[in-house]
Amino acid sequence: MGCDDNGEDYSNPEELIMSLSITEDYDKTAGKMEALQQYLSKSLNMPVKLFKVSNGTAVIEAVRAEKTHIGSFGAFSYIVAKSKVDIDPLVTTAAVSDEIEHYYRSYLIVPKSSPLNTIEDLKEQVANLSLAWSYPTSTSGHLVPRGYLKSIGIMPEDFKEVMVSENHVASIYSCVTEKVDVAAVSDITLGEYSKRGKISTSDYKVIWSSDPIQRGAVFISNKVNKELKDKISKAFTQMHLLSPEAAKKIHYQYSYATKYEAVTDADFDQLRATALEIGLIE
Repeated sequence: MGCDDNGEDYSNPEELIMSLSITEDYDKTAGKMEALQQYLSKSLNMPVKLFKVSNGTAVIEAVRAEKTHIGSFGAFSYIVAKSKVDIDPLVTTAAVSDEIEHYYRSYLIVPKSSPLNTIEDLKEQVANLSLAWSYPTSTSGHLVPRGYLKSIGIMPEDFKEVMVSENHVASIYSCVTEKVDVAAVSDITLGEYSKRGKISTSDYKVIWSSDPIQRGAVFISNKVNKELKDKISKAFTQMHLLSPEAAKKIHYQYSYATKYEAVTDADFDQLRATALEIGLIE
């Protein structure tokens, strides 16, 4: 196995490095990172360093260069990364209560003043419409809605114009300010910004909602030794029991208690098939 610039064995590090792909600039991001860093450092009994990056490409390159050991991705970002570097998923988030369905959805939204009310309306007017994806490796803001549109015979080139935003928030604002006709966004981000009063539910209409989407994953480089890999996985899956306060800070956007649970690469097969079908991965 390789060594880093300080001569440390990448497979058996003295300090664990984690990169988080965070595309939304929520006020509590700093608290989330601090809680995660402190919890992992204590649980693993080793120093843990966290880096926040704005896109998955930077995380992929960090893994390739052996500059990070673990990271956190949305589902589609994980699929893209898996096709480029040797990683596996460790855990994903879930509700503590079995009675709560822990998932999210993709929405296609339009300005409130739009004459569009249904997908049929969109199909009829597509040549006159502009569309915003949230960002290239977004699951709910690109992959899932693009796959759905293809399934009903609509391709990106059928729109008058297609643009790519920096994140879900940018797509939402582009829509509610009528800079685009249609935007693909995450229901979680839409709900979060509505609750915070940044936008109003009267600013937009939802004309399509996807089926439940597989959540993202904490992944690990397969070059990391198995003993440490197992310890990291255990630390995550026991977090809600050992430090519920840390779990609450890390998953602050949910109104119910959450936990981490084991996930496998096969759990992403359906989304991977969609990405292959529309040519987003090879």
